[in-house]
Amino acid sequence: MQAWREQLFNEPIFTQNPLFSALTEEQKDALRPHVELKSVDKRGILFHEGNSANHFFILRSGLFKLTRLSESGSEKVLEIIRPGENIALALMFLNRPSYPVTAEALQRSEVYQFANAPFMEMLRQSQETCFRIMGSLSVRMHKLVAEIESLSLKSAHQRFIDYILEHMDPASLERNQGRVDLGVPKHVLASKLSIKPESFSRLLRRLSEVDLIAVEKNTIVVKDCRALREAYASLGEVRC
Repeated sequence: MQAWREQLFNEPIFTQNPLFSALTEEQKDALRPHVELKSVDKRGILFHEGNSANHFFILRSGLFKLTRLSESGSEKVLEIIRPGENIALALMFLNRPSYPVTAEALQRSEVYQFANAPFMEMLRQSQETCFRIMGSLSVRMHKLVAEIESLSLKSAHQRFIDYILEHMDPASLERNQGRVDLGVPKHVLASKLSIKPESFSRLLRRLSEVDLIAVEKNTIVVKDCRALREAYASLGEVRC
């Protein structure tokens, strides 16, 4: 057996994931032969919208975006996937024959590919594992509901400020200043936040002009967290 298969469930992305951490050794042994480690180059496609949905994935390293094309042909970023997060797990329970999105690597990445059929067979024999998956999917559902609410009720600058403050570490918030590495190209983040690229550029320029942030390539330097929170309500709308 390949070395990575033997050590598979000892990796932090699995030991810290409630979906996998409580699996018995017998369950892990049953799954190992049905897992593949795949490398995907930057801009490589893991699967296209419409491909047969026979697998789900756990991102080991790198970064992915999940996208759909609108009727006009423009790309909409629905989700950004980071290490430890799953791709297409929920589809396994919906009995959908195809993926509803395209998964594209934003940088060179590695993913673990799990075959759906043996995983479902394991679930039929383990009620406890089913409940853990329900919990995991519920957390993701609440996150998506919050995003829908944000898109519906918040302005462009509010969505951006939310994103920046949510991605600052606690120590930076305590110091009232810090840096946020966007981790993705600006146009990808703009699409994720449903902001047009030109509006996103104006938003960054406006926040820089009032000395709340500085932009250093793909990093946002927050100069005053409290003032940025106050700007959440006081700044005017930036049209999308």
